[in-house]
Amino acid sequence: MFLRQCQTRNILDGASIRRPPDPKTDTSIKLQYTYFIAQLTELRDRYSNKSHLGLGCTSTNLWGFAAILGRAWIRRLDIDLRKIDNGCSNIHSPSSTINSIDDISALYPQAFEQKIGCVPGFEISLQLRENAKPVYHREREVPYALMDRVEKELQDLETAGIISKVANSDWGSPLVVIPKADGSVRLCVDYKIGVNERLVSAHYPIPKIDQILNSLRKSKYFCRMDLYKAYLHIKCDDQSSKIQTITTHKGTYRMNRLSFGIKTAPAEFNRIMDQILREMPKCEYYFDDIVVHGETKEECAENLDDCLRQLQKFDLHLNQRKCVFFKEQIDFLGHVVKYNAISKSPKKVAAIMEMPRPSNIEALRRFLGMVTYYSRFIKNASTLTAPLRNLLKNNTRFEWTAKHEAAFIRLKQEVASDTVLMPFDPQLPVQLACDASPHGVAGILSHIVNGEERPIAFASRSLTPAEQGYSQLDWEALAIIFAVDHFYQYLFARPFSLVTDNKPLVRIFHENAKIPKMTSARLQRYAAFLSGFNYTVNFRKGEENSNVDCLSRAPLKGPVNQTDSAINKDVVTAVWSRAN
Repeated sequence: MFLRQCQTRNILDGASIRRPPDPKTDTSIKLQYTYFIAQLTELRDRYSNKSHLGLGCTSTNLWGFAAILGRAWIRRLDIDLRKIDNGCSNIHSPSSTINSIDDISALYPQAFEQKIGCVPGFEISLQLRENAKPVYHREREVPYALMDRVEKELQDLETAGIISKVANSDWGSPLVVIPKADGSVRLCVDYKIGVNERLVSAHYPIPKIDQILNSLRKSKYFCRMDLYKAYLHIKCDDQSSKIQTITTHKGTYRMNRLSFGIKTAPAEFNRIMDQILREMPKCEYYFDDIVVHGETKEECAENLDDCLRQLQKFDLHLNQRKCVFFKEQIDFLGHVVKYNAISKSPKKVAAIMEMPRPSNIEALRRFLGMVTYYSRFIKNASTLTAPLRNLLKNNTRFEWTAKHEAAFIRLKQEVASDTVLMPFDPQLPVQLACDASPHGVAGILSHIVNGEERPIAFASRSLTPAEQGYSQLDWEALAIIFAVDHFYQYLFARPFSLVTDNKPLVRIFHENAKIPKMTSARLQRYAAFLSGFNYTVNFRKGEENSNVDCLSRAPLKGPVNQTDSAINKDVVTAVWSRAN
């Protein structure tokens, strides 16, 4: 291993070799080589008990000084590198020393610190439209139950230099507080009602998902990493800091870093990540998601070494809880990735494939309504649906037989097939249709291609006993929150169209409207959550929403999303606190 690395690299820097005390012998190249071997042996012994990924022998000019012994001198002096290689090969093999995420985090403690760094050499400058004037919106009320957690988060951000308190500001956007399932809070800012419309759009090409997936195809080992509070690592100039000023119940704060919710943030962040990671071997990224891969575990480990060194160099930190290493199969961008096989994730079509069979005429009508919605993409749709349509004829008894079951399964397979489903393409318009029923909530993510909806993924879940007591308005709002949270990786940091068949929600959740003060606590929390997304909301008549209506009435039995669960729990806690 040492031989393979050092045949193409300088071996050791001059400052690391002890010079002999005699000035005469100091001029002897042979004697310098003797001390070189002695020093190398010392280095080997020093790190022999440490699983240091790529340290010493496998690094290029590790200590940062000018090297004194390179390939030319090695050949001229007839030095046998095999002896050196044998001495180091068992020390620095990444695959033989890395067995868990704890091993890796111990080697790169800086990269895995759960804190917000500051990327050196980059600074964001937000550009205002011509004649744009500052806009100031007052702070929003923070639920009493969340007050202490919000104030602690603000204090931590101020201590870290992420925000700075100011006495006066012409700019101001309200703080948005989102409770998380683990009991903590996520602080966002609602920039859509004032700042975003005044900003000049920024454009930088987003990596194409199909190209990313194709680059993974020949690899067998994968490491997936998630950046910790990614955007906040990026510094802003003074003017941009003023534009991003936030208003809170504790006062006004200037935002010194790139903030989630700024419409140009995704393009700016993507531009910086491209410059940081573009030279890393077999390293793919999609916003704050990073995948390092290799055809062998050794190659994957060396590529991971390069990537982690680069992240540390640019003071970028990882969310250790969301990282996985040296896996032979990973879920990435809605696909299951493994050696020479990339397939759509079963989660994308589970709402279709696990849909229970219709138990009555009405359920069958709804299912056939969904199939009809996509029938233009299904070959011989009329023939395939015939056995089920026969059950809808007058004076026909609803009796489910083997031929009906076969037709039902075949139609589900067709709707979930690649002839109907299409892969996500960040260059195409995105639509999210949502609906709710007394039984469940559902959402369908689609692209609009030549004016037609092509589904990307389906999602549904049943209501909890507590949710079954909600009003119809709250059900429909819950469906939107469930779907947006479920498809977060597709919707984050990009514009999309939100479709609902509930007119009041169009007004309450309108993208350019303030949250009405008289709105219920639950809907206020939902609206606050949506304020972090770039969407337009559109109304669609119920009879035109048959595809997602079917899913909401035959939902999957499964776990509740963390986000809507946390919001609902917070509302209950707030109401209980006021009552007592």
